[in-house]
Amino acid sequence: MTQWTRKNSRAFMPYPDCDDPHAESGPLAGLTFSVKDMFDVAGFPTSAGSPAMLAASGIKTKTARAVQQLPDAGARFIGKAVTDELAFSVIGNNAHFRIPVNGAAPERYAGGSSFGSASSVSCGLCDFSLGTDSGGSVRAPLVNAGCSAFVRASIVSLWKAVSACARRLTRPAFWRPIVTCLSAQRPF
Repeated sequence: MTQWTRKNSRAFMPYPDCDDPHAESGPLAGLTFSVKDMFDVAGFPTSAGSPAMLAASGIKTKTARAVQQLPDAGARFIGKAVTDELAFSVIGNNAHFRIPVNGAAPERYAGGSSFGSASSVSCGLCDFSLGTDSGGSVRAPLVNAGCSAFVRASIVSLWKAVSACARRLTRPAFWRPIVTCLSAQRPF
């Protein structure tokens, strides 16, 4: 079984490592998470998977509300996940920022523009990840990478998030499958 790392999983954008502050206690204390590179995180650029957007982005000074709620609840942010260019893909192939590994089936694409989020979870690099879905961008990698998902499609703040189609944007969170969380027989 392959030991996945940030480098060989190719799940994360090539930004510097982070040590963002987070609450020491709370309902998510002890958990780690990544976010699709469509959400602003203070101290990082936001590329939306595009070199042109990355060049225009600059370093963000504020964190998207949807993201900030997680460290406020105790989760530790570990990095921004690769996304397909402008989140326009159901295959999951970004020619500019690498193709993340599908931890459940390394010889196959994870699929969907939230493939980096799915990869970071399926490779066991974090406990959960935020992705976006407006046409299958979470649903495809969810199935292909063996993740579970919680989709909250209402009362989602899009403040400081890149959105190609804001009306249908959702903020799903990828989780390791419940079977995996409860069983050491198939760890990621």
